[in-house]
Amino acid sequence: MSILQAIRDGIRRVNGNKRYLFIAFLASLGLSAILALVVADSIQASLGNSLAANRLLENFDGLWYRSFAATAQGLAKTFEPGVVGIGAVFKSLDAFLSGRFLQEHAAILKAAAIYWLLWVFFSAGFIARYVATGEEKPGFWASSARYFFRFLILAVMAAIVYFLAFRLIFGGLSGLIREWTRETLDERVHFALTFAKYLIFWLIVWFVNMLFDYSKILTVVRDHKNMLVVPLRALGFVVPRFFKTYGLYLSVGLIWIGILLVYWIVVPGAGQSSWIGIGLAFLLGQLYILSRIWTRCLFWGAQAGFLLAEYAEPGEAAETNEEKS
Repeated sequence: MSILQAIRDGIRRVNGNKRYLFIAFLASLGLSAILALVVADSIQASLGNSLAANRLLENFDGLWYRSFAATAQGLAKTFEPGVVGIGAVFKSLDAFLSGRFLQEHAAILKAAAIYWLLWVFFSAGFIARYVATGEEKPGFWASSARYFFRFLILAVMAAIVYFLAFRLIFGGLSGLIREWTRETLDERVHFALTFAKYLIFWLIVWFVNMLFDYSKILTVVRDHKNMLVVPLRALGFVVPRFFKTYGLYLSVGLIWIGILLVYWIVVPGAGQSSWIGIGLAFLLGQLYILSRIWTRCLFWGAQAGFLLAEYAEPGEAAETNEEKS
């Protein structure tokens, strides 16, 4: 199966299970709404019936924001203009790429942990639906419950690998660059080496992420119960097909980048004063979140279709049946 065929097949698998995309979206929206209400109460208490409240109806009030930021407590400290529109995406992306996401407020980290567990649960249901080959597909909730603890073990293993990658690979590359540029004044050299550092590091991280995606898919396809050996099985599948598997992963990633660029172009900023403008900004933001969920599922759908197609080749199917027996 070619990369393009795998993507088309993945889109078909994902779009054939649209109702569960909306369930995942509603779970994300509900979790975010809880945090948003806490911040909204703090903003309301700060504004009251003040003149700043009236000014904010017309445009963003920088004077009020500076006063609010200086006195904000708890979760309200996280409120800033950057949490609106494309700024929210870039802020989160920067924190993730630089490894600073663990420095976020405790309430956000707790919500992120809950969201992570929800997606471990949802991913089992999605993948079970995507690998089903007959007309009768397994139940989403039953599959989520069946594979949850196995997927949770894989998720913990992946988290350990990511942590070691940040500490050893990223830290080691940063140390090498500091050593190489100790007496270099040319900013172009610093920029080129820093760019190379991030590129090398994230190519490795993306490969690890892809490897654990195939580990989840193999867990469902072969009903593996020993999670410690599944990543090795996935590695045995990925490495002989490296250019196709990694090319497929990066191609789906480019689809996400395309969606991000469209969102960047059309989304309004923080200076919305009418209910129509605010509602439009909120709607576009939710559509972007839904597209992110769709893209995340597309990774699994496309990779599941590719793996099943490869195992359908002569010899592979026999090997699969032999391992199951």
